[in-house]
Amino acid sequence: MATEVSTKKSFTHYLFFWGGQQFSLLGSNIVQFVLVIWIVNVTRSELMVSVASLVAFGPMVLLGPIAGVFVDRWNRKLIIGITDTLQALVTVGMLFYVRIIRPETHQTIPALVFVIIACRGILQAFHGPTVTAIIPTMVPQKHLSRMNSVNFLTNSIVLMIGPALAATLLLFIPDYLLMLIDVVTWAIAITPLIFVKIPSLKDIKLKMNNISEEPVSEESEKSSFIKEFVTGLKFVKGTKGLLAFILMATFLNFLLSPAGTLLSPYILLDNNRSFLFSGLPGLLTMTSNIDSLAKGIFLNEMQGMLALVSALINAGVFVSSLFLIFFKGFKKKIITWVMIFVYIEMLGYALLGLSPFRWFWMMGLGMFMLGMMMPLINVTMITILQITTPLEMQGRVMSVVMTLASAITPIGIILSGVFAELITTKLLMISTMGMSIVMATLFWVFSDLKHAADKVEQDDVAQELTSKLAENLSENQDLSER
Repeated sequence: MATEVSTKKSFTHYLFFWGGQQFSLLGSNIVQFVLVIWIVNVTRSELMVSVASLVAFGPMVLLGPIAGVFVDRWNRKLIIGITDTLQALVTVGMLFYVRIIRPETHQTIPALVFVIIACRGILQAFHGPTVTAIIPTMVPQKHLSRMNSVNFLTNSIVLMIGPALAATLLLFIPDYLLMLIDVVTWAIAITPLIFVKIPSLKDIKLKMNNISEEPVSEESEKSSFIKEFVTGLKFVKGTKGLLAFILMATFLNFLLSPAGTLLSPYILLDNNRSFLFSGLPGLLTMTSNIDSLAKGIFLNEMQGMLALVSALINAGVFVSSLFLIFFKGFKKKIITWVMIFVYIEMLGYALLGLSPFRWFWMMGLGMFMLGMMMPLINVTMITILQITTPLEMQGRVMSVVMTLASAITPIGIILSGVFAELITTKLLMISTMGMSIVMATLFWVFSDLKHAADKVEQDDVAQELTSKLAENLSENQDLSER
């Protein structure tokens, strides 16, 4: 179990830092939405969208293990500051190229755009594990699981607002100017980072030496990157059931790639001849009212529908996270509940894939269900890892988990585009949904997955902490890395 080193003061500093990061997330989300719209409208190709997703996501998988080691070695405050700053700079660099150096490329997708998207992915590979690793060093354990839930809650709000705000602003601001919002939100995020104190690994070791029976060895600072990554991998393998869980998440992430990768072309290209609810008899009056309102807000109706459906998955995350904050959490049969939530998640995926032509309400409902299950699964997993992992290993263990869980997702991303152009996006989603259900069931029945949460269920302190998630949920109705 991780040793407590956080204080009330460090928690205050974390809240100040955390607030700034929400603005950074909003800016990145708006830029991402604008880039996707640009790529889809110019190329009209599922494959090109898959390539863009691949170059954005691939670096996070390839660099995850290295990034985790750096997180445990370097000044974490410096890592966050540099990655946030460089992300804003690459956005400005892309705009300078498209609008000043080669303005004619605005009607095409130059290769440099994919390079810049890849650069943002590389920076996220370092930024993500760092932000995750500092949470247990600044947040007291009694607030840890609740803070994780609050993170999901606020992130869902930001990600829900981002697409809608971007689509609305595109009415009044050209896309290239809108992307400058990344610079504005960077300035807001960097301000609290300058003033807060984020514990360094040296500070953590000093506190641990003062409160633990055995001093923390300095050997890790001299060990190689490979050795440190192997140490994190051994920890994962040594926790019964955790490796099976991560492998299940790996295959599920692979099979669910079309939902995340192809949502934009699925709506913008495959359903671009009508508007909301137009395929549902009996709702014509509602359709007319919503059409009028939406067309008044969004210049391009399909961009509006993409924003709406994208927002609904984050609305689901918001509702679920809000529930977790105010209700207590899992104590027993954690993995059983996780599997129930996985199956509900698959039902949401089925609604997305099986929705008739132009039934946006059904697509939105499916995405909403997907979003609702994410916090129930992910918050539980993150809390278990943070509680059971030694603080000096948080970065590398989180990176190992993230890397393993997404190891073959890049292949799924590129294959999504290939098969979508061969057999259509709808048929691809239906096929992968069926395979996902079979795969999850096989892991649950034939592996030691059901033991992944044994340590948490048997540990009194961990029980008390995880009860912050949803004890009420265990009476009425758990560990997954998506």
